[in-house]
Amino acid sequence: MAYVGPSLRSGFWVKRGVRRAMRSTHGGPRTRAQEACAVRPSPPTSVRMQADRAAPQWRSTAPPPHSQVASAECVEYRSVVADSYPNPLLRLAALGVTTASHWPTKRDFPLLGRKIAVTRDARHASSLVNALRNLGASVASCPTIEIAPPDDPSNLDAAVSRLSSYDWVVFTSANGVERLIERLLASGRDVRDFGNARFACIGPATAESLRARGLRVDVMPESYVAESLLEALSAAGPMDDARVLLARAAVARDVLPDSLREAGASVDVVEAYRTIVPAEAAEAVRRVVDSPDEVLVTLTSSSTASHFASLAGDSRIAGVEAACIGPITSATARGLGFSVVVEATTFTTTGLVEAIVNWATAVDGGQTGQSA
Repeated sequence: MAYVGPSLRSGFWVKRGVRRAMRSTHGGPRTRAQEACAVRPSPPTSVRMQADRAAPQWRSTAPPPHSQVASAECVEYRSVVADSYPNPLLRLAALGVTTASHWPTKRDFPLLGRKIAVTRDARHASSLVNALRNLGASVASCPTIEIAPPDDPSNLDAAVSRLSSYDWVVFTSANGVERLIERLLASGRDVRDFGNARFACIGPATAESLRARGLRVDVMPESYVAESLLEALSAAGPMDDARVLLARAAVARDVLPDSLREAGASVDVVEAYRTIVPAEAAEAVRRVVDSPDEVLVTLTSSSTASHFASLAGDSRIAGVEAACIGPITSATARGLGFSVVVEATTFTTTGLVEAIVNWATAVDGGQTGQSA
């Protein structure tokens, strides 16, 4: 527990400590007061993003009887500005904290004290990382996948050359949109080559990627899985003799193309991208599974789950708590040995964050009830 004595409520010692801390950041001997205020490392956490390296980890002896008490999990709250300071007093000043009444609480930040690892591709992880951090979590970036071009782009290029022949162009991820349009523009063509083709996508992130490139979304299911996308396509019109282009990852389920073919469509499945294991992933995963703290691992696709499991090893996965973006990812994770404690009902990153908050609130409420 970190404590706030009566003199801190007046703000005097904060100001004095800030002045001394500023001097210490520019070199010179440290006073005993500065030593007392220095960041004291806690047991190693899972993995830290670079912005998290200055996150305060506070300890103290028991506070005097007359002090006001602020819990350590409250002190753990950070902002981007506060994290840039190496001294805890400077961080508190940057946060505008001068009295105990200003400490953030779980009412405002329901994920305070939670350590969460984000395994998503680093280029697309920022929205999830920021959302979790803004809710008070200590977030570590632990990407287990990286989006890479296909080994052989010839099939993708061939599909690009005959875009106008398709009745439907179907995307199951924003990565598929990005890679197909990238190859289209690299060939000297543009979106006019789609001709009269209509566009179907699996969810809002994919739809936004299409709209950002000036393309209208004709079909998007209410539930963001392949089975629902198939139903939405069938409802949009008969698929007999329809020519369909499906641009997707190298490894994916075949339920969508197989079902479209059964409905009478001619389907071209092309590899728009593949997922590989990042060079630094092994060390990041090792830190997560070796952490003495409880770490919740977020899984946003089956590939993030399978890559994490292969890097950690089968014997290390048992007991690792996971938060999954939907039932398909959850099924993969359970099959690999994860303990799935969170499953989003809305299969988006926003839905995943909401599910994590609901889970954490329920767990904390249960613990409070038991302690009472």
